[in-house]
Amino acid sequence: MDKVKVYGPRVSGGGLLSYLAGWHGWYWALVPLLAVAGYVTALRIGFLGDDWLLLAGARVSKLNLEAAFNPNPDWPFYRPIGSILTWQLGGQLWDLEPLPYHLLSLLLHAGVALVFGVLVAEMTSERALGWLAGALFAVFPLHIEAVGWVASQWDLWAALFGFLSLWFFTRWWRRREQWRFYILAVLFYGLSLFSKESLITFLPVFVATAWFVTPRLDVRAWRTLALSMLPFCALLLLNVALRLTTWGALGGYSNARTDFPNFFWEGFTASLRLIIAPVNVTILGNVSAQVVGAVSSVALLAGLAWYGRRQARLLLLAGAWLVLALLPVLNLALTMRAVDLQNNRFLYLPAAGYVLCVAVLLHAAIADARGRWKQIALALVGALLLACVAACWVHLRPWHTATVQAEELGEELLRVVPSEPRPQQMVWYVEDLPDNYRGAYLFRLGLGTWRGLYSPNLGDEPALDVVRDAEEVDLTTDARDAFALRFRFDQAAVRYHVDYAAGITRNSPAPTAADSGAGLVVWDFTGCSPGVIGSWQVSQANLTCEPGDGLTIKPDSADPQMVAQGVEAQTATGGARFLRLRVSARYPAATDPEPYVQEWFWHGPGNTFGGERTRAVPVKQDGEPHVYWLFIPASEAGQAIAGLRFDPINAQIPAGVQWIALDLVR
Repeated sequence: MDKVKVYGPRVSGGGLLSYLAGWHGWYWALVPLLAVAGYVTALRIGFLGDDWLLLAGARVSKLNLEAAFNPNPDWPFYRPIGSILTWQLGGQLWDLEPLPYHLLSLLLHAGVALVFGVLVAEMTSERALGWLAGALFAVFPLHIEAVGWVASQWDLWAALFGFLSLWFFTRWWRRREQWRFYILAVLFYGLSLFSKESLITFLPVFVATAWFVTPRLDVRAWRTLALSMLPFCALLLLNVALRLTTWGALGGYSNARTDFPNFFWEGFTASLRLIIAPVNVTILGNVSAQVVGAVSSVALLAGLAWYGRRQARLLLLAGAWLVLALLPVLNLALTMRAVDLQNNRFLYLPAAGYVLCVAVLLHAAIADARGRWKQIALALVGALLLACVAACWVHLRPWHTATVQAEELGEELLRVVPSEPRPQQMVWYVEDLPDNYRGAYLFRLGLGTWRGLYSPNLGDEPALDVVRDAEEVDLTTDARDAFALRFRFDQAAVRYHVDYAAGITRNSPAPTAADSGAGLVVWDFTGCSPGVIGSWQVSQANLTCEPGDGLTIKPDSADPQMVAQGVEAQTATGGARFLRLRVSARYPAATDPEPYVQEWFWHGPGNTFGGERTRAVPVKQDGEPHVYWLFIPASEAGQAIAGLRFDPINAQIPAGVQWIALDLVR
């Protein structure tokens, strides 16, 4: 009959530092160092996705403790501690500098790994096992979002406070006399619970831990345990009550499923698949994921078969940890993608349960090994840790690329749509919004907010409306400055670019070099200069000019034309992506507008106007001048533009033109 192992206390009282001082204290320093080694390249990541929304919110709220602890009816998350520590304080200290935020994330993860290792050592009285668990968690290659994405930093705060709470509780439970540990356990549990809602189901782990470290709980011990849980339950009820009174629900993602009987097993298996085989297929290939998954599964089954009975209590605790930590994210598990590890932040806390299971089996195998086999086993563990460090670096690489992509695309958009004050606000109708790159978020959220944060003009932040076809959007019906944009991923350059653009904005003076691209040419008709007017030949219309108002064109037919020759726009130079044409035009107000358009034609040197080189833009019929933006891709414009033809209206109604501008946009 196997001997039942009793996990009794082997260390004296004291705080965390005194605890670490024993058992070759410098060994413990390796745990946070491994965490830093595995995720240090996260320091190269900038802000991505939700980061910009949270940064903008922090700018508005500043350091406001009262607002932080009042759930926002318009925001379905209640994470006051994480909001204060990351965004409100960070916004005041670092503003738009990403490095301090990422440095904090890296240090937090290192702290979480260390505390997790110490917690396991305290629970089991096996410091080597605790060290191994902390080291494996430090370099587990599924913490990409939790460590590398600032918007996930509350996962780190919640885990740090939660692990500290469980460690203090375990220290108190062993002796039940050092009440300062119990008070600290309650305090840190409250901090974890109000950092992120993922700790809502974590409280039974405290009970399971007490059961584990006390193999034979009598009635008196159970009564003490039940009473000790009351303050924790009170904090949990307070958190839940605040959520219910604010939203009538626990909050969270509005699209999260609630029909648990229809997907709970599928959610568990999807989560376990990612935990057992944490491989980004888009980087390492599907074969790597299959091999890692198969090897991990076989090793786990073999370990459970060999050591399962001997380590049954500890493995049950690890399993309970895994299941309880998965429950709050079970309805989100199906949003996680095995192919590129998207949404892996949901598994930061559950991964600790899995790591504990692996550490228990590895530690048992090493303990059973003798002589040379022990050295081989230790060498294999070292190789495993190094392999995990390498996997972390590989998994973080798309996030570095996404950082560059987001910065360059944001700057490109500032060139395509120059920043300016917009009292009427602005809207972008977007097709193929740049969502992610190999699992790293780009602009799933935050594209308009990015512009609001980095644009030199206030009020230049656009509202976004995602559409199926940008070219079919009717911009004439919107009172705001409106643009239709389509994005395309360039495989060769590994970048997203604007592929199509058009716009209608409020009237403004003729552009200057400061708000234009290369090769700017402006024909300003408001001065009625004969030289400027003479640059364009008008046909099938009568032309008049009023100083300050510009040209008034009265068509003789439904096809009035303005033609300019000798333009000399070299679209092949300077890496131009678009030839941008802007015209300030006015059309009579109509109660029942017809679908009239203005049309542009162009030709290169030695060519003539043709039907294949033309673009039409719908016009607003409200009697007010507006600026109409047309973007001709360089691939369609050819090497150079030598002539332009502008048909201001395809009807026999008057049109006013104040100015025309041409420039090149990179």
